[in-house]
Amino acid sequence: KHTVFYSISRAGALPVRGISHAGIKTNRLKFRAVFYTLEKPIGSLNPSKTVIYGRFLRCALSCHHFELHLNSVSFARVSAFHFDKIKMNKKLLIIFCIVLMIALLLPSSNKRRSISGLPAPVQQSASGSDTLLIKDYEVKLSFLYSYDIEALVVHRKNHTANHLEDKLAPVDLALAWGTVAQYNQEIDFNWSQSGRWYSWEVDSLDALNPVGGVQGVIFQSSNNHLIFPNKSIEKKAKKIKAGDHIRIQGYLVNVNAVKTDGSKGFSVNSSTSREDTGAGACEVIYVKDIQKIS
Repeated sequence: KHTVFYSISRAGALPVRGISHAGIKTNRLKFRAVFYTLEKPIGSLNPSKTVIYGRFLRCALSCHHFELHLNSVSFARVSAFHFDKIKMNKKLLIIFCIVLMIALLLPSSNKRRSISGLPAPVQQSASGSDTLLIKDYEVKLSFLYSYDIEALVVHRKNHTANHLEDKLAPVDLALAWGTVAQYNQEIDFNWSQSGRWYSWEVDSLDALNPVGGVQGVIFQSSNNHLIFPNKSIEKKAKKIKAGDHIRIQGYLVNVNAVKTDGSKGFSVNSSTSREDTGAGACEVIYVKDIQKIS
């Protein structure tokens, strides 16, 4: 089988009859590169059929300084490949071009922005609880502190699986304030989230001097698991994206979930300090209100 490059997009590519495909993702460009695998070697294909979009794709990719080498054949030669099975009409080409343009113009999910003057989160002792019914679990939320945070969203992650923890806290927001938010555009923190963790990475620790070093990043950023009392607030939260200036008001909570038949359960405790790290250092917020300020 011979693999050739076909398209780039955020969500895949247009289907082409007679060939199979598989996707890979580039971390830097945030595009999905889709490759197609021919069911027969290139040399056996009819040379009278030429791929008319090869040169266009090469132009689009060269603008992003993206180079590919497939099976020892450089991408520059893709436009010279010939196919027997592919019939590319004008309508398909137009649709493909539109999809590609939309992918290029959509804002990045990891938009970098700086905001000055964001204060540290405020928490005050609280009491009380609330109970949610999720799937076949009764989930008790015990209030530890009221929590008010105004921050810059540096990354976000949705959890869409059908597991209880994903239904309970479907959105995680990585937030920054203080000098970390102030220098977020100047310093490339390379924020990311995986599973229920958030992380950052810089090329040199010297780059962190304006924010107080590693400790400054730890003390002025956090990963937050958001629990919602209703669909209305959840809908507002799911519109939040990286680069937004937001305010969240609610409670830091401990979670205790028990199956309605009493057979099993689990518990999760919120962090109550901005200075901890590792497992258990995330804030679990029962969101009573969330606002996008800018």
